[in-house]
Amino acid sequence: MTLAMKSAAEISILALAELFNLSFTGYIGGTIHLDRASMLGMLTRDNIDLSLSHLLVRDETLLGLILIARQGWTSRIAGMGIIPEAQNQGLGKWFLAQVISQARSRRERSMILEAFEQNTPAVELYKRSGFAIVRRLIGYDAPTIEGIASPDVEGIDIYDLAKIVIQHGSPDLPWQVSGTAIARVGAPNRAYRLGHAYALISNPAADTIVLRALITAPEFRRQGEATCLVWALAAMFPDKKWMIVQLCPEEYDPFLLKFGFIPKALNQVQMHLDLGE
Repeated sequence: MTLAMKSAAEISILALAELFNLSFTGYIGGTIHLDRASMLGMLTRDNIDLSLSHLLVRDETLLGLILIARQGWTSRIAGMGIIPEAQNQGLGKWFLAQVISQARSRRERSMILEAFEQNTPAVELYKRSGFAIVRRLIGYDAPTIEGIASPDVEGIDIYDLAKIVIQHGSPDLPWQVSGTAIARVGAPNRAYRLGHAYALISNPAADTIVLRALITAPEFRRQGEATCLVWALAAMFPDKKWMIVQLCPEEYDPFLLKFGFIPKALNQVQMHLDLGE
């Protein structure tokens, strides 16, 4: 029985979604069920390149997948999974090694990913393959946030917020909250500005609003503008639950706790592999 890879572009989007669902059976982050439309949405949102993504094959049977997003000299593992009956056989190690080798052959400088820290087998596989943990990424829930209204809040184009994050955001932000990722976001998400603080939120008509990005221009930080913006948004959309997905660098914990955000039970780790020059 010989292992092989084939391009993820060789199968239909629906077949890819079905393989993804099967490969993430029992996933620590919760049940995943993608259909054709939601699979397409994921590919677009995460800038996944199917020509660089691969399927694991043995005797013409699909055993798993690795989805790759690429940006400049960096690629990201946007999803890796092996179907249940093929797990614990060393296939993931072989599969990951092939994908890393291909990235090196493209002369990329680094590969990144995020994984739930509590998913010990996955984190250990990545470590054995050369990845190092950069930082913890925390998620939060807030049943409500007591708002303080401000007449100075204005809605802005999400693309304008993306340009601010590209210019002033940390260069090692998680891929999904980087400026280039935010630039691909549209309605029903909304962006707002108060002074020199900017925020991106999910659909405010929903019962739970996700705070997707928050940034202040560097020369105006530690002056309370970001705090006022969060309070103002809570006042604009009262009686809502609030959430932050597990992509928030751990160092922002003290800032978020003052609003009543509660850390989620599961957190991710941001990981990096130096591919050399």
